[in-house]
Amino acid sequence: VESGPRSGDYLFSAETVARLPEFRAMVEGDPVLHSTEQTNWTLAQQQYVGPLLHWMPVQSLPGWMHATPLGAPLWKVMFLLGCMFLAGWLFLLWNRWLMRASVDSTGMRKYALRLTGPILLAVLTAIIHFIASLQLVLPSPIGDWETTLAMILLYLSAAWAAWISCWLLAEVMIASPIFPDDLYDANLLRLLAPVSSLVAATVMIIYGANDIGVPAVGLLAGVSVGGIALALAAQSTVENLFGGVSIFADRPFRVGDFIRYGHDSGTVETIGPRSSRIRGLDGTLTATAHSRCCNCL
Repeated sequence: VESGPRSGDYLFSAETVARLPEFRAMVEGDPVLHSTEQTNWTLAQQQYVGPLLHWMPVQSLPGWMHATPLGAPLWKVMFLLGCMFLAGWLFLLWNRWLMRASVDSTGMRKYALRLTGPILLAVLTAIIHFIASLQLVLPSPIGDWETTLAMILLYLSAAWAAWISCWLLAEVMIASPIFPDDLYDANLLRLLAPVSSLVAATVMIIYGANDIGVPAVGLLAGVSVGGIALALAAQSTVENLFGGVSIFADRPFRVGDFIRYGHDSGTVETIGPRSSRIRGLDGTLTATAHSRCCNCL
């Protein structure tokens, strides 16, 4: 720019880009100022690697490994697949150990162990994406596919972690001496944990779907319609679940209480999310829906 407030600056505009052939013709016949050993810059970009992979003997690889399917050298694709296989193998090994370790665990320790699963998945995904994008420098479209896959795995691990974290939070509150027993009911917390975990995981999945280009509004509408249909199909079950929440919250009776419900009576042995088990005077054990127990005395 020769005049005006940006005088002396080099600027690009639509008109400048349109004149690129003219500029090329002006300099095409000029002599080379500095010689270079590189004669094919496209090939140089395809073979380029980050500083952590400079040790690789790329030039000594067989010629067939330098083939470029979809614009990426075959050796880069094979290196990425090898890293993904190694990460998947480590993840499966960890989960096999985790399943054995959590079998005998209960409460807070059980969910704390399970939380390491999604954390490990997220860490391995971030490492593979770092290698693919900043060290292998994969060109499109393979680089774009790898980025999309990494985003999907990261959001799935986040949804998985949110699911487990809700259960872990409930167990922490139950086991913590900070919260007195009269502030909550342990059974109520364990009843609300799956509901809150489902909501948290669903929010993460919808947010992730929107981030990778899947229309989240349509997905949310489909989930809503499916939820309404499920609620209508399982109306009695939903009614009993809400009745269970009411019983846990209001505490009209507890385990060990003698109650009368309808024309029957008995001693409460267990209180579940959908029904309670009541031992009658004749020794029979009856599972009574909460919708019926809510009117008990």
